[in-house]
Amino acid sequence: MSILRRTARFLIAHLFLLAWLVSPIAEATANTEDVFDQLQENGWYLPAPGTHDGIYVTELGHGPAVVVLHGGPGGDFSYLVDAVRPLANRYRFILFDQRGSLLSPVPEEKLKSLSLAQLVDDLEALRNALGEPKLVLLGHSEGTLLALSYYQKFPQRVSRLILTGAFPPATDPGMTLDDLWKPVTARLKALQGRPEVARLMQEAGIPDDGRPDALSPRLRWQRTKLVDWASINVCRLKNWRTWKGGGVYYNTAVSQAIGNSDPEQYDFVSTLRQSPVPVEVIQGDQDFVDPGASRWQAISHSLPVVHVSVIKQACHYSWIDDSHAFTADLSSALRGLAAGTR
Repeated sequence: MSILRRTARFLIAHLFLLAWLVSPIAEATANTEDVFDQLQENGWYLPAPGTHDGIYVTELGHGPAVVVLHGGPGGDFSYLVDAVRPLANRYRFILFDQRGSLLSPVPEEKLKSLSLAQLVDDLEALRNALGEPKLVLLGHSEGTLLALSYYQKFPQRVSRLILTGAFPPATDPGMTLDDLWKPVTARLKALQGRPEVARLMQEAGIPDDGRPDALSPRLRWQRTKLVDWASINVCRLKNWRTWKGGGVYYNTAVSQAIGNSDPEQYDFVSTLRQSPVPVEVIQGDQDFVDPGASRWQAISHSLPVVHVSVIKQACHYSWIDDSHAFTADLSSALRGLAAGTR
């Protein structure tokens, strides 16, 4: 074989290898092969009196630390892995189940005493254990309320806030948190009532005869996943099967206990004015909590530290609706950490 032919074959082989390495298949393989192992290998328990074993903590990725706060309350961290995984080669995401959640359970007699204030103190204990002088907090849904509550109590210990599926920055004058949820209920019903939900049920072979108890266990769960959960959290319902959570991953008793401790009225704007930190809000334009983060947009005109990114045709789990837009917005929100800006 001539030198020319050998060189050509060598180049072709390496071009094919290069094409595979930059292909979506290779990227997906690289992103999924070791995620489960990494989460398992990096797991540890933060001592926390009143829990069975402590608060479960794990880490994904390498780089500057970003503490991730799941929603619910009473949810777990695992559904947020897909949201942060694309940036795990640049940042170290600290994921954990908050007190009372799946991997951080408390004795049954302790359930009713769970509170938002307790979670704030747990977060401070986590900061001490991590040895971080200040925290970068990424919160989703109720996790945004936890992030803001921690910031309000410990403003000098937060360097950056990233909020998605975000609660408004304050309750309106004379209004309570319960008042905030009244229009939310209407938006939830509208999302569940979309014709697309019924069409996807039909495509999935799920009878819509008003008798869910007559379904097989598998179809009953698929119906619950689509109708009760994915329909309100995902706008582009073709992706409904990728929604994660529910079942054992969501503890209703924990949700009620912590939810009952939420403040009736709150105002985080004054803290932002007194101790400003960068705040990036990433919100779907159809998020049932606050579509397009309208209340955050209203204060951003007078608070330059606040920046709002709105993802179109996206709901509460905006990274499922548009993973590229969410990752780009999250990357922008974290920019500067790798260079030591904290």
